[in-house]
Amino acid sequence: MSTVEADVSIPVMTSYRRYSREYRTVVNFTIRKASMGTDGWLEEMLRSISARSLIQPYGTSAMNLLHKAIELGQSDSRVQKIFAAPSKEIRRSDLFEMFEAVEWCAKRTELADTVQKRAIGELRARVISFGETAGLFLEQVTPSTMRVRRQKPQRSKPRPIISDLVQEDGNYNERAPISALTHETIKDLEEKALRRIDADSERIIEACISDLTFWDEIRTDLNRLARAKLDLPERTVIAFDRLTSHVHVSNWVFREVAQVSSEDCISAYLQQIEIKKLATPQKAGTFIFSAAKDPLRKLYPALEKHIERSARNVLFLLNRIHTDELAAAFLLLMFYTGWNMNGVVNLTSDRISKTDDGYEIQGFKSKTDDDTPFVYIDKTHRYGIKALELVLWNLAQLKQLGRVEENETRIWFGYSNSESEPYTHQYVGFQGILPRFCESHGIAPFSFDQIRTQVLMGHFLSTRDPERARQVAGHKTIATTGVYLDQEFAKRLNSANNLEFQRRFEATVKFKLEKDGRYRGPAPDTKFVDSNLMIPVGDGTTCANPAEPPDPSYLAGEFCDGKRCHVDGECRNQRIVLNEARLNELALKRRYYRDSWQRLLQANPDAFHAFHVPSMFFTFALYVYVKEGPYGHVLNHIEREIAND
Repeated sequence: MSTVEADVSIPVMTSYRRYSREYRTVVNFTIRKASMGTDGWLEEMLRSISARSLIQPYGTSAMNLLHKAIELGQSDSRVQKIFAAPSKEIRRSDLFEMFEAVEWCAKRTELADTVQKRAIGELRARVISFGETAGLFLEQVTPSTMRVRRQKPQRSKPRPIISDLVQEDGNYNERAPISALTHETIKDLEEKALRRIDADSERIIEACISDLTFWDEIRTDLNRLARAKLDLPERTVIAFDRLTSHVHVSNWVFREVAQVSSEDCISAYLQQIEIKKLATPQKAGTFIFSAAKDPLRKLYPALEKHIERSARNVLFLLNRIHTDELAAAFLLLMFYTGWNMNGVVNLTSDRISKTDDGYEIQGFKSKTDDDTPFVYIDKTHRYGIKALELVLWNLAQLKQLGRVEENETRIWFGYSNSESEPYTHQYVGFQGILPRFCESHGIAPFSFDQIRTQVLMGHFLSTRDPERARQVAGHKTIATTGVYLDQEFAKRLNSANNLEFQRRFEATVKFKLEKDGRYRGPAPDTKFVDSNLMIPVGDGTTCANPAEPPDPSYLAGEFCDGKRCHVDGECRNQRIVLNEARLNELALKRRYYRDSWQRLLQANPDAFHAFHVPSMFFTFALYVYVKEGPYGHVLNHIEREIAND
């Protein structure tokens, strides 16, 4: 009798944390099983995991990775047979074959390498754990019996920073990310990197201050309107009473309110909010603010996008802060403290202490169960004091409104999806606000996790003091800071240094090829031509200063025409160069691009297309030219030596 396959769904409870809040969800594993015969070992393992998850949920990320690995395996007939086999028939060789096949399936997908490795690693860990604890496989399965040769660990890529982004404005060098800055010396590179970091950080800080100032001005004017003396007809007064007491009103109410001036309309609304305590949880859903949208647009045209989403958040500005204000204050404190997002989220009111000239603050790092370093916010931190006082005022207001408990110390509360209930969790919408913030201020999109690295690199470049960098970072040892700086700082500057060499090398080679009529492309950039990098093209000599020949009449455009190098006792700019050294540089550069172009593309696509692609194409073209020319045998010898190193 033939077997019929059926789908079996096995739910696993999972949980994840975001902004100190725990969320629970279910990951459903769907496997195919035969209707005849015993259950396969995979189904046994998943049912065991499902049962344990009811007591203690698994991590959502881990189960999603396991789900992905099993899904990949079920796309391969060999793996499907192993999945469906009873546990008592499974040998270690079957499991090794399964892992290898799943890895092969993963490589055929568009999954990132890191996701592939993590998914296969999760499958391996769960299978070995099941084999060790259940003991149901035909052969013993333990970590030691299933050990595979570990690959040499690769150093992690540098964490992204804001200054890694290619800016859309400015000149060529201002647009370039740090890893592609042009420079004369290492000191010049460091100075330019610091200027770029400071400029990018300052641009975002200015945007935060602009937002905070904007909302402060709106609040000040609304406060003026709230105190205005109104003399409205009784019918109009009744209309405003209906709008702030009911969720359903007649059309005459809107017609009546529409006849009132914009200022009087907003004044009437603000006074009703105060009299009826509309900002409290008990009054949620008892008012209609849509009639205030047009008056708000007329009074404050810049509020258009905010009013469209919610007039309530604007009308309640006298009672609490706007979520965009909250985000601006949050961003500003991330730049001023150098803490990561979690550290700022865990900043509480009892950790904000008033000093003579500002505030002393300290956050908490839940990941390492450790306090952040103390940070002093004073007048040198523009709008920093204002940002702290704003969130403290907001917390006090929310307590007064009954939206948080009187003993609440957390400070990052915004609007929730259930405004009729007191707040128990902090605001979690910052990630949604950030793209709007960037678009509003014309800033290249960035993420919160880029800010800390940006700040720490700026501190180190400005002070050159690893101990100071350790204190700012909150690392326990200088060794941790050293590894961090090597990863974040050295790699970028080394990349910029390598790219600078490539620029000079390319411009210099183009100059020499152009000199002998072998290059007819765009003229090389004068400032990148470097006599120390020139390679010979036939006579074993090169020019020390092609832009300044002995006689200005020799110039053909920006460079010497190269026709008098051996005339009248030879030119004073003529130099002898080491051919093998220059060819060695060419071979190394070609090898570098051959082995690294995918990594460069994944690390920073913008920088790759803008700066590496032109240089890479030129390198390969020049390599072919030399390979087929009189120096081909020398290049072959050099490549053999490089391969044997």
